[in-house]
Amino acid sequence: MLKIKTGVVIEGDFDSKDFYLPTIKESEFSTLIVSVKPKDFEAKCYRITSDLADEGVMYGRDYVIARKSDES
Repeated sequence: MLKIKTGVVIEGDFDSKDFYLPTIKESEFSTLIVSVKPKDFEAKCYRITSDLADEGVMYGRDYVIARKSDES
């Protein structure tokens, strides 16, 4: 059985939670596509996850994070 939810895909640098937080809180599920160099991805994910946890938004339940590949 498949369950269809309304969700959003947000792509960007995620430097300001004021930009993406309201959208994530309003959606059932969000996919965050982070534009960042591979070496900086882990640190960026920690910061995003921490910021969202402070707001009661939980990784895996409310959102997931992916990195945009700029490689061809």
